[in-house]
This record gives sequence, C-alpha cells and structure tokens, in this order.
Amino acid sequence: MNQIQFLIRIVLFMGKNYSHIKVLYKQIKRNLNTGKSFTLNLKNYTQEEIAAMTQLGTDFHRIAFLEKYKYDKSPDYILYAKVNKIPKAINFFTGGWLEQYVKLSVIEAIKSISQSTPINYSYIKNPQIILPNGDDFELDNIFKIEDEYFWFESKTGNYQEYINKYSGFSKILGLDDKHSFLILTDIEETDTKMLSTLHKMNVVKIDYFYETFQEVLQDFKTKSK
Repeated sequence: MNQIQFLIRIVLFMGKNYSHIKVLYKQIKRNLNTGKSFTLNLKNYTQEEIAAMTQLGTDFHRIAFLEKYKYDKSPDYILYAKVNKIPKAINFFTGGWLEQYVKLSVIEAIKSISQSTPINYSYIKNPQIILPNGDDFELDNIFKIEDEYFWFESKTGNYQEYINKYSGFSKILGLDDKHSFLILTDIEETDTKMLSTLHKMNVVKIDYFYETFQEVLQDFKTKSK
C-alpha cells in the first residue's frame, strides 16, 4: 500500500468513525500550533472508542503526522502523543481530511446508485472563484452530476463566521438546499436542521452525510427518468 492509499484509508476511517475518534482528533488540533506533547486518559471510554483512537494514533505515527506516540494498556489506559508540525500534517488536521472524506463519500454514493444505469459525473477540488464584488472565494468541492451542479463545503470548527457567506454564495450560484451542502464535525443534529432552514443550505453532521446525500441522489435519479 502506497502513501496515498494509506492516507485514503485513514480519511475514510476518520469519517466513518468520527464519533469514536473525535476526542483524540480534538486534542491533536488543540496542540497543533504549539507542537507540545499531550496525554489522554482513555480509562472511561468504550472498547470501540479505545480501539479506534489507538488505531488512528498508530496510523498517524506510521506516516509521521505524530512525532511521538505510545499507548499504555490496562491498567493505565494512557495515550501519549506529540504532533509533528510539518505542512502536510497541519493541512490534514486543520480540515484537509474532511474535504477528502466528503469527496470520496460523494463518489461512493454516486457509484452505489449507478450500478444499473451509469451516472456521469466530474468534479473540481478547491476551485478559485471571483465574486461579483471582486472578492476571491475558494470552494472545497464542486461536482457536476449529469447536468446539475452540487457544491460541498466542510468545516471542522468555527462554522458560525462562514455560514452566512456560504449561504450568500449558494444564492449567487443558484443552488438550493438539495445542491449546496455544509458538512460539519461537531454539532447537534437539532442545530443542523435549524441552520438548514435559516440559511437555505443542507447543513449536515458528518455522521449522516453519506446517507443524506444518497437520498438526494435517489430523488435526482427518479426525476431524471
């Protein structure tokens, strides 16, 4: 397995197991700027959470995204780690992994419903857009599925300062809440529904993104017949 394949495996693991690994991920982000070592006491976590976090820590250490990593099993249950402040790791931890996970999930969802009838698609990652007022704007992922466009933006934190701008941009693009998505990591499900209504975008928690978009595609496929 080469480095790209290994990173893809990590990305998919994080996205599909976020509820189990979020404690470790948040601790990594918290120490990203300082590069200080940190410890986590995992004694009160479930076996599934411990297995997921220790697997992720081992994988990050293998690719040098963690400079140091160690886990002391029972009876201590203490995880030790130190983030490696290299550009690739910083970009990954600050949100690059989530962008990649969303892209892979969209492609997987398309393929899952196009087994009998092929669906044509293409995408652009991180395109630079100039708004009517002259401001520059970088998008995460734009997909063209058949003849329709879908925009996917993702945030691992501080969505509050961006969501109004995203909402305005979706209007400029003429995209409704079936075609513009904001995927967030840490948010209550009730809040996603409220934000979706207020800002006319499909605001989705990472745990439910794949299923949500799959439903949108099913409706899209039905209408296209």
